[in-house]
Amino acid sequence: MPRPDEFAVGFDIETTGKERSDIVTVACAWSPGRKAHCFHGEDPSEVVEMLNAATYIYTFNGVEFDLPRFAKHCGCSMEQWVVKTVDPLFAMKQVLGFGACVKLNDVLTENGYSPKSGSGLEAIEMWHDGRHEALMLYCMDDARLTYELCASKNGIKWAKRWILKLNNARMLEFQPAIKDTSSAAHASEDAPRAPPPALFDPKSMEPSAT
Repeated sequence: MPRPDEFAVGFDIETTGKERSDIVTVACAWSPGRKAHCFHGEDPSEVVEMLNAATYIYTFNGVEFDLPRFAKHCGCSMEQWVVKTVDPLFAMKQVLGFGACVKLNDVLTENGYSPKSGSGLEAIEMWHDGRHEALMLYCMDDARLTYELCASKNGIKWAKRWILKLNNARMLEFQPAIKDTSSAAHASEDAPRAPPPALFDPKSMEPSAT
């Protein structure tokens, strides 16, 4: 949860697919007192301004998907954004690898939040059908839900096995959600905890030009 003097935003994009040649159809930034969006072909400066001004950027898979694709869309670097990004999926993957991969909707419902109002496939259909307002509302709602999830003071329950506690843009603690009394569990608890994710070169995450 950001302090009163800090400014955090939830951020989400929708695209026409997962290939590098696919376009960003809409990008949304949400905070309790402000929000901004831009469609493909529109000036992205309001969204960029919110990301630049934010103390923290709350995303879900933003480090590896939303931020590099939006940076490419804007023709700018994601470096100044990624160093202040809180991305629970990226943090979990540093510890569990691809076994950590779960959908945002599953994490939301497990933690008692409202489910998503649609899906990525539906978002693609909205764009192709010209339902741009509905697409923007769906994307903005995802940005809001991501904000609420990452701003939680109680940690994030993950796949019914773990609790992820976030401290600013770094992982603070990683622990089992349920105490296991088996000998194997005790052996695991005695082992050193995995360290927080190491800093990485943000430039390595940016997609190459097509």
